[in-house]
Amino acid sequence: MQKIYILVGSSGSGKTTLMEELTKRNPDFSIVKSVTTRKPRGVPEPNYRFVSPEGFENLKKEGGLLEWSTYAGNSYGTAVSDMEAVLTSGKNAIKAMNLPGALAAKQAFGDKCVTVFLKRHRDQLIRSILDRKTEDADIIARIGYLTKEEDQGGDCDEVLCNDGSVEDLYQKFMRLCE
Repeated sequence: MQKIYILVGSSGSGKTTLMEELTKRNPDFSIVKSVTTRKPRGVPEPNYRFVSPEGFENLKKEGGLLEWSTYAGNSYGTAVSDMEAVLTSGKNAIKAMNLPGALAAKQAFGDKCVTVFLKRHRDQLIRSILDRKTEDADIIARIGYLTKEEDQGGDCDEVLCNDGSVEDLYQKFMRLCE
C-alpha cells in the first residue's frame, strides 16, 4: 500500500541523508520538495523550490500549501501540488518536516501517513550542522533550536536512532516499511 513517510528530527539528524539514500536505492520512493524562502547554499539542491517571501505568502493565501512554518528566519512549506505529484506517480512519498507540519500531514492523510522521528546524539547533531556550507547566522540558529527539537519523538508514530552508518539507518527504516 502506498504511504507517506514524514521524517521529523533536529537539524543534522539525518533526514536529508535518509531521503536521498531511499530514493537512490529504492524506486518505490520519491521525495516531496520543500518550498522555501531561504537562500540556496551554492550546491545543487533538487529537493527545494526557492521562492521569494512574497511568492511564499501568495502560495499560503491561495491554499497551495499543505503545511508551513518559519525556521531560522526562513519560511518552509509543502506545496499541495508537489505532494499530489508524488502520490499520483504511485510511489511512496518521503518528506522532512517539523513536528507541527508532520501532524498536519497526519491529519490530512490519516493512516496513509507515517511520522518517523530521527534521534541522534547531540555531539553528532552539532558536528553535522557545522559541516554544512551555510552562513554563520544559520548555523547559530540551528544549534539554538536543538534543545526544542530533541524531545519531539514521543509525538511521532515511530522513532529511529541514527547512531551508526547510513546503511544502518537505511535498514532500520526499511524494516518500518515491512
